[in-house]
Amino acid sequence: MHLLGENLTKHNLFVPKKHYGVLFETFILAEAEDGLYIIDQHTAHERIRYEEVLRDLKSKAYKSQSLLTPIRLELTREEAEEMIEERHRFLELGITLEPFSGGTILIREVPSYIDPGKETETILDLWERFKQKDPEERELYDEMAKCVACRSAIKKGDQVSDPIIGELLQRLSYCENPSLCPHGRPTLIKLTRKDLETMFHRI
Repeated sequence: MHLLGENLTKHNLFVPKKHYGVLFETFILAEAEDGLYIIDQHTAHERIRYEEVLRDLKSKAYKSQSLLTPIRLELTREEAEEMIEERHRFLELGITLEPFSGGTILIREVPSYIDPGKETETILDLWERFKQKDPEERELYDEMAKCVACRSAIKKGDQVSDPIIGELLQRLSYCENPSLCPHGRPTLIKLTRKDLETMFHRI
């Protein structure tokens, strides 16, 4: 599981001190200097992975590895031809595609930023995003980072240990935009001390 990075700068938007567990197998409760935070474990991890992958893509800080056994993509003949026409775009992302026969494409090389076992679904997800946009509207690195983040992030209902929760919160504090996932959904909600005192009619 990818969580912590190196050579990052902590931002002051969210600086957790400690956490108190997970509600409904989804929401992490954490305390910071400025209040109580409720964090969605999925969208928070999506934000972390998105920024991590985008940074790796822009700096080329990843390696492509050849597969001993190529992964087969089974498509229609027309889809396969269209995908092969765009294989130079996949190559920019560290993915090597090769036409095989009919609607079959072989994935020969994959980048290290894609989790093992997630190659097929991530590449097909990216291809679907490509087909929905005009070529001039495609932001290659951004689209791939979103695909990887969505596929590799902790899901709602996943059991997450205390050490991993601690790492996730620390890593979130280093994100440039810790409050939103790549798709614009909130990752956290903050209740200040004043909010709580108001709710309990203490002020």
